[in-house]
Amino acid sequence: MKNKKEQNKKLIPRLRFPEFRESGEWVTKQLKNIAPLQRGFDLPSSELELGDIPVVYSNGIQKFHSKFMAEAPGLVTGRSGTIGKLHFIENGKYWPHNTTLWVTDFKGNKPKFIFYFFHQLNFEHFATGSGVPTLNRNNIHASKGAIPATLPEQQRIANFLSSLDDLIEAEEEKLSTLQEYKKGLMQQLFPRDDEAVPRLRFPEFKNAGEWERKRLGSVCKMKAGQFIAASQICELPKKGHYKCYGGHGLRGYVKNYNYSGQYSLIGRQGAHCGNVKRAKGKFYATEHALVVTANEKTNYAWLYYCLIRLDLNKYATGQAQPGLSVDVLEQVRCSMPPSLSEQQRIADFLSSLDDQITAQASRIETLKAHKKGLMQQLFPHLNQ
Repeated sequence: MKNKKEQNKKLIPRLRFPEFRESGEWVTKQLKNIAPLQRGFDLPSSELELGDIPVVYSNGIQKFHSKFMAEAPGLVTGRSGTIGKLHFIENGKYWPHNTTLWVTDFKGNKPKFIFYFFHQLNFEHFATGSGVPTLNRNNIHASKGAIPATLPEQQRIANFLSSLDDLIEAEEEKLSTLQEYKKGLMQQLFPRDDEAVPRLRFPEFKNAGEWERKRLGSVCKMKAGQFIAASQICELPKKGHYKCYGGHGLRGYVKNYNYSGQYSLIGRQGAHCGNVKRAKGKFYATEHALVVTANEKTNYAWLYYCLIRLDLNKYATGQAQPGLSVDVLEQVRCSMPPSLSEQQRIADFLSSLDDQITAQASRIETLKAHKKGLMQQLFPHLNQ
């Protein structure tokens, strides 16, 4: 591996595969001479004919058409709407939509390498316009980038990063499976509205009797949090500060707290209406969240899962900005196990699943951060 001083003199990556360490500098070219881009093709909905040709929009494949305008390998990026998002087409024919830019010629370079090369360019910087930003291909073409002088090195980098992507995709599939598994179990661990017992019950409670239908107002208390000025909320944690929760969850950190203990929080308005989160310890709840306090016959953790199961957003009222009111929620009925011990058993089981889901999500984020760090070292910067 070259030392740092030598790297600063030459255009080489900080991390290079052993077989290419003596291959010399990477070459600098304008992007129009590496992989030129062209605006995609118009396709009004009225002209869309159902077929098996994928139509690639700025946010990916959304529809299928009977005709094509390009053939794989293909590389498409969002031109307007979702700026800079990259989509690689491995094989077959496709239609790059007019909301995208697509590579017309890879100029002899390895297509998958160009996919990763484009990733580290940060196309968002080339966007123009304030209302609806648009990616300007002329700005992209005029800029410069560095690529390996040999195709084997391009292929080696592409293969390595592709293997990382395959690993990340596999871990994401595991996460999705866990989430679906939990969702399915929750549907069975809680009775349907017309049932007196759940379809799935732990063995020790098989003969524990029927669940009881109750109003939420009889199992818990709900109260809106308090207003706090945005200027008092810090984005990052500070010593002596407490977590601050809004309707969507953690909002930041503040100097004071208005609750201490274990609670469920329900989003009151807008896009987060009916969203249920948990809060423990000392924290501040804003007016955008309803703070739910379980009574002495209700397990806090079980109540949290019960609230999720109820899908509270459907009880929102109002047209301009639908919202949840305490009066309405207090009348919502739920099914409740006859004992605290059964509530605890359900809560412990679902909490263990949540721990697995959280650990899996963390594993994915770690892999993504690892990949990002490697890409910063696998591609040299022109200002080194």
